[in-house]
Amino acid sequence: MGGTGRWQARRDEIYPLAQRHMEQFERGELVPVPLDGVLRRQTGRYRAANDLDDAGRQRASDVLCGRCVKAPVWRGDQPGIDQIPCPEACSVLVSLCREAALWQKHPPQRADIDPQVAFAAFDVPGNEVRERFLGAR
Repeated sequence: MGGTGRWQARRDEIYPLAQRHMEQFERGELVPVPLDGVLRRQTGRYRAANDLDDAGRQRASDVLCGRCVKAPVWRGDQPGIDQIPCPEACSVLVSLCREAALWQKHPPQRADIDPQVAFAAFDVPGNEVRERFLGAR
């Protein structure tokens, strides 16, 4: 089995429901949920994510989703060959939207990117995604 075959065989191990989403997309049965819908259903700590304006939502998905092997069909992207269709925004994007909504009220200072900062530690100065988001404003 070649490299591609191994990837196909292990998709569901890495991304649960990957194969099902690919098949549903191919049949035209995958139902995407727009980011607005995902953010509206957030409660508790993540309720603030719904306060992020439209420009911030677009910027957050541009900065984060381009780094993923999944294609965000929820925002209208088309999956490429061997890409997994992403039917709705993930919890990592929701977390970024929460932080970005807080930044709208109290804009933080930018910092140099620090490779030691964890990938999803968006509240930490030097986080690569945080700094790219802030730089895109």
